[in-house]
Amino acid sequence: MIINLKHISSDQNRQAMLSNKDSVAIVISYSGEEQEIKRIVNYIKQKEGTVIAVSSISDSYLRKNADYIMDIIFSLLFKNNYNINLIEKLERAKNIQNIEVLNN
Repeated sequence: MIINLKHISSDQNRQAMLSNKDSVAIVISYSGEEQEIKRIVNYIKQKEGTVIAVSSISDSYLRKNADYIMDIIFSLLFKNNYNINLIEKLERAKNIQNIEVLNN
């Protein structure tokens, strides 16, 4: 078993492109909607790898395309800095709502 931890964008893309059916990726994203996340998930799914998601937004691209979702991990991470994370979550929700209004 080989474990690779990647936090640099180009390394994440390269590792995703090299994935195969035996690969498992734990993808962590607040929104699950970033283009980079979508690209990485697509690479892994094309190679028949497994995607485990840790994300907040239940209707996100990441969660819809993950093989497994680890809600409890996100909850524990959120709890560590609850007030800061709550403010961030509410701000993002407001921004998403504003975008939806503009699109309609």
